[in-house]
Amino acid sequence: MKWVAGILLEVAAASTASTARGGEQPVHALDIRLPQPPTLAVIDGRKILRYELYLTNHARNALRLTEIEVIDAVSDRAVATLDAAAIAKTVVRIGRTGEDSALLAPGDSAMAYIDLTISGGKVPDGLRHRVTIKGAAADHRILTGAIPVATDAGPLLAAPLRGGPWVALYDPAMTNGHRRVIYAIDGRARVPGRYAIDWMAAKGFDALSAGESAVSPDGVGADVLAVADGIVRTVKDGFPTHGKVPSSNGVEEETGNMVVLDIGGGRFAFYEHLAQNIPVRPGQRVRRGATIGQVGASGHVTAAHLHFHIADGYAPLSAEGMPYRFAQGEVVGAYASIDAFVKALSWRASSSSPIAGELPEPVAVMMFPPRTR
Repeated sequence: MKWVAGILLEVAAASTASTARGGEQPVHALDIRLPQPPTLAVIDGRKILRYELYLTNHARNALRLTEIEVIDAVSDRAVATLDAAAIAKTVVRIGRTGEDSALLAPGDSAMAYIDLTISGGKVPDGLRHRVTIKGAAADHRILTGAIPVATDAGPLLAAPLRGGPWVALYDPAMTNGHRRVIYAIDGRARVPGRYAIDWMAAKGFDALSAGESAVSPDGVGADVLAVADGIVRTVKDGFPTHGKVPSSNGVEEETGNMVVLDIGGGRFAFYEHLAQNIPVRPGQRVRRGATIGQVGASGHVTAAHLHFHIADGYAPLSAEGMPYRFAQGEVVGAYASIDAFVKALSWRASSSSPIAGELPEPVAVMMFPPRTR
């Protein structure tokens, strides 16, 4: 089928009447955009389409979102429905965190963070969205044009670390988590950390398994590894390991010491918050599994960890986060929550399960191949 950009409208007769009276004009004033196509990711064996809807109210009156339907563009079948309760959890008004997320005042913008789980069957070729808004006189439905789905779940990567156990610390629904932090460095809004993971030493961490040199119990000094053959694109060095948020909020300090590795196919691997004295240089070719740095606590951090993600460009805050998959490592358990990790509670062990071309679930605990002793 032909993919159409733009907005198609489904308007009840009452809508025309209300407009004729000089009142609300919601159908002509709600802008719905998908800057990035719905993209397939494989997380803990589940197929998930992760993407964002940008919503802007250009009307003279407030608009209330009451329902968002996700529709298979080929079969015209609704594959998911966000009701009022789901909208409250999924939609965030830009600059108005904590307020009624379904109510868009004139000029308001909001972001709907959508994770669509595909339960068996074929991944849709494309999606449309039907957004229902409540007006003073009637409800109105807006049907978007079709947008193709990106079905490449990303490159298959080797382990970014040695040994462990390491916890995959992330939460797509966290208010200030990577998924929900937007940067507009060059005038365009992007989500670099859409699939970012902060790898931190879990309880019972074996320092001897994680590095060739001295490694501390919090993981500082652990070897950081090239996840694929590639060329070092960027190296940033010289930030101290401090374990606290720097006083300045300058963009240059965000990542701390960093390596960006060009792994081909328009994909770049980001390693952030590293220790000083990075052993690689821009332009250097590295092999999969080579040591390219050590875990640190530099830049905008509260504790030692490796921030890792894949993006479609080499600039850390002006590239879109893209999915990827691990082919090395074993899931050995999980924490109950991020709060449980922060409180230094024990994680729940499970039968060891090799990671098989996927991302781990949030707060999963993993072991990577250890260093050779």
